[in-house]
Amino acid sequence: MEKIAYTEMSLSQIGHNPKNPRKDVEKSQAFKDLVESIKRKGILEPILVRPAKADGLNPLIEYEIICGERRFRAAAVLKMETVPIVIREMSDDEAFEAMFIENLIRQDLTEKEEAEGFKRYLGKRGPEAIGELALKTGLNPRYIRSRVDVLSLPDYILKAWEAGKVSYSHLIQFLRIRDDAKFLKEMFNKATAQASFRGWDRHPAEQIKEDIDRKSPPLGKAMFKIDEAGCAVCFKNSAVQKDLWGDVAELKGAHCLDSVCFHKKTIEYLKENWQETEWHEKFKTLGFRFSEELDYNDWRNFYRGMTQPVKKCLECQFFVSIFHYDGQVEAERACVGDKSCFKAVEKEQRKAKKAVKGEKKERGDGPRVPWHGEYFRDVFFFKRLPEVLKGADPESKEILTMLMICALKGNSEAREVVGEVLKIKDARWADASHKLIKTLLEKPYAEVKALFTKVIGLIILEGDHRGNWSGFGTADRFSVAKFLGIDLSKEWAPTEEYLQKKTIKELINFGMKSKIFKDKKVLTYLKTKVKKAAFEKCKKTELVDCFLKSGVSLLGKVPAEILTQPKIE
Repeated sequence: MEKIAYTEMSLSQIGHNPKNPRKDVEKSQAFKDLVESIKRKGILEPILVRPAKADGLNPLIEYEIICGERRFRAAAVLKMETVPIVIREMSDDEAFEAMFIENLIRQDLTEKEEAEGFKRYLGKRGPEAIGELALKTGLNPRYIRSRVDVLSLPDYILKAWEAGKVSYSHLIQFLRIRDDAKFLKEMFNKATAQASFRGWDRHPAEQIKEDIDRKSPPLGKAMFKIDEAGCAVCFKNSAVQKDLWGDVAELKGAHCLDSVCFHKKTIEYLKENWQETEWHEKFKTLGFRFSEELDYNDWRNFYRGMTQPVKKCLECQFFVSIFHYDGQVEAERACVGDKSCFKAVEKEQRKAKKAVKGEKKERGDGPRVPWHGEYFRDVFFFKRLPEVLKGADPESKEILTMLMICALKGNSEAREVVGEVLKIKDARWADASHKLIKTLLEKPYAEVKALFTKVIGLIILEGDHRGNWSGFGTADRFSVAKFLGIDLSKEWAPTEEYLQKKTIKELINFGMKSKIFKDKKVLTYLKTKVKKAAFEKCKKTELVDCFLKSGVSLLGKVPAEILTQPKIE
């Protein structure tokens, strides 16, 4: 039978456990509150100790603390002579687990201390113990894994994290590129420099995410087949990373975080399959090159309306298409051969065009100055269009259509969506937007009208929560929602994602302030399903279940942070 003894003991007989993850607890406000509480009420919960080993760090210590490190330190601050203790015979494994779990349910561990605690636990039990640890703590396995993984980042990043210069959200982004030391350092410097420049405590991690995504090839546009290449299960696939760590980046499609590997696979695929590719079929070129491997002076572009390839070009090995490593087309048709050959073709075509112009001039059917038509047409438009618009009905279908066109000109994502409806390829790019607008104006108004709400929604929902650097931000959406009659105080409800992102302390505070935890349904669920006497005794997953599975209505239970008018940065 296990030996347990309850008694009072002198502080001098008790020693710290060197494996305790807590560091500098005396500096926290929570510790100061604990000292004040003990000063008024005494120590209500005994400190759990076990007999100290003979080979301990301090041979004068009789017992080492398992649970109650903060209470012990508070007693020392108050210079108490004795403290209540529970003595229990425990093995090293039992002591470690008891101390670990006790620390996790407290609320003043730093993020780094928590991560180091997870790492020590898995170090003793093995990586496969993540599931076991998740059950014991009520935490999501991804939550545990991600916090252990961030400790693999370089020391300079971990020190900045501990100092509050970067957030945990930053670290998740840094994990995505941890094998690329140069890129990692670049993103770290940007995060810390911009935080200082903008005067924020922490620079939004969303901006770093966007930078990483922008410089990482989108797998959806890969020329090679990503399933056959093994990309679908590769750790450097951002979608796989999301499964490992949760919502590391709310990605619009997966990205490859190993550009070197991506480039290699692209080259190998094109070398083996060029004759069967859609690009060979479309451009009629005999090969390909990559712009990253060429100097701009090494090639000449066959621009539309300018120099066009002639018969000898179509049979030349240097008549190629030029791509970026990420698969984007740099030049549909280009010459990477002898410059003098290209110049000869160019000279011949200019001579032919000049001869045609000369013939038109002799016949009197060509303009003397080519730009006159465009210039004087616009002079007329600048005068006449304002006159017509001035007398137009602002609610007419013509004005509403043109307002949508104006909105589309400034939003590439909206152009792309409308382009898909109108079957216009690559409508997001400026050179194709002219065709989109022309097509839109030729459509019956009923078809155009059906696109209004979709376009408005896309534009309003563009931009991150701070509005970096263009587009709508949360402050804009807040105003729009109010204008449209959306009432957050009545329509918002906490979701599982929202609850999972909160700490135990935050969940309890929210439950109490919103009176959710005073509802009979929740109290019944707590006692019958969770089988706990108080919410403070619950694990995080149990608290979340109290919100979501008790049957209580969450609609209109809105914390102040949701209702607060966003600041315009």
